Amino acid sequence: MPATTSAINACDAAIAIDNAAGVLVDISGAANRAALEFTQTVESYRVFGERWIRRLACGKDATLRLDLVYTTTANEALDLLRDWFFASGSAAPRTVRIAVAGTIGSDAYEGEFVLARLNLPLDASNAAPILVTADLLPHGVVSYTTI
Repeated sequence: MPATTSAINACDAAIAIDNAAGVLVDISGAANRAALEFTQTVESYRVFGERWIRRLACGKDATLRLDLVYTTTANEALDLLRDWFFASGSAAPRTVRIAVAGTIGSDAYEGEFVLARLNLPLDASNAAPILVTADLLPHGVVSYTTI
């Protein structure tokens, strides 16, 4: 098999999250990592006379972890997530869109997510920018399309 010629990297990925008004806001300039993991519920069974296990697949799920740079500017990643967490409607799902290459024809993943965890690790002995972690869980379907 010849080597692939269509590999891409994530340098131009685009990540957007709804603000409180339901408008998608691009947070790519303050995000430096997104890990979207898909899982499927799989259970196994075995029947008499067979040695090999069989499996049934059913429900699907996903988790999204965002690593963000702590910034003090309004409408950047941390500001949106912090507002989401502390708002009276913090339990309400919001749209999240991830475009892998951020251009036309790029793979895109989108769904309604609930903010499950926001981690602000503060370390007085570290001069590096503070990297905030947010864990989001889908509320329904996560779709895959191309832009």
